[in-house]
Amino acid sequence: DYRGMAKEYMGSKRKAMLAIYDNSNETDVPFNVMIDKSKEIVTVYNKRKDNPPSFKYCDAGVIAVDRQVVDLIEEKKFISFEEAIYPRIISEEGLGYYMAECRFYDIGTIQRFKVFEQYILKNAKK
Repeated sequence: DYRGMAKEYMGSKRKAMLAIYDNSNETDVPFNVMIDKSKEIVTVYNKRKDNPPSFKYCDAGVIAVDRQVVDLIEEKKFISFEEAIYPRIISEEGLGYYMAECRFYDIGTIQRFKVFEQYILKNAKK
């Protein structure tokens, strides 16, 4: 729901907003996000595959960012948002989250891509 996320982001005054998903029963994508529900912020982001049970959500691959965040990136320099930007925004309590309600499909492996492909093929016939 990109519109829903955009609306929530625009009203949040956060520097960035990350779409997250609770996929505990649906995929083998590692949980890599911890949140503070009362402050509606991401408190920890870690791409490791062996995170403790306190990581209950995964990054759903969509982020909205304020221009000031983009300005943190040096010109003509390749960076990883996860490594270079998220820690800074998190430390300032500036990384909000949007809870994706629909099924999240990670296509980062051949196996996961095939699951997504089957979903597309099944729903294209409707």
